[in-house]
Amino acid sequence: SNTFFSLFMIFNNKTYFLFGFSDFGKKYIKGLDLALNIFNDFNKKYPKKKSHLNIFGQISKNEFNQKNLTLIGMINDLHHLKLLYSASDLLLATSRLESFGQVSLEALACGLPIVVLRNTGTLDLILDENMGFIFNENIHEDLNQFYMWFSKLSSINLQEKLHKNIKTKYSYNVIGERYKNLLNNL
Repeated sequence: SNTFFSLFMIFNNKTYFLFGFSDFGKKYIKGLDLALNIFNDFNKKYPKKKSHLNIFGQISKNEFNQKNLTLIGMINDLHHLKLLYSASDLLLATSRLESFGQVSLEALACGLPIVVLRNTGTLDLILDENMGFIFNENIHEDLNQFYMWFSKLSSINLQEKLHKNIKTKYSYNVIGERYKNLLNNL
């Protein structure tokens, strides 16, 4: 557990971006290049803001050599995953092809806003403008709007609101009732 916390310091006034996926072989589909573009552009636009990108999932430590990037590796402990989501400021869920977005749902349930691409299933998780930002496929066209959206987020305490929104729509009880009603109507 101490090793996990040494990967990133929670209380050091940095902005933490997060990206997660299961398999490095799917890096293009999952939009790792887009997440890196957004993160690097943010650093160029706001050089005085200390920002850091944490990447979790199956990834080779030799793939990146950036000082403001940490490769966490696979996280198999649910408690550690919840802590990582809660310690972050924004999830970059930039998948080009995503039917639902489990990582995004988990992040929102922990109160972490998300960034997604238009025309993916993850878009359905964004119930209001505070929950996430939607990029078009050409992310460079939307970067200025993203910066304005992100600057507004820092003044709002979102964790409780995001968790409540997701719980209202995706809790076990809500999904169970939907299935029950569906089966009763057959």
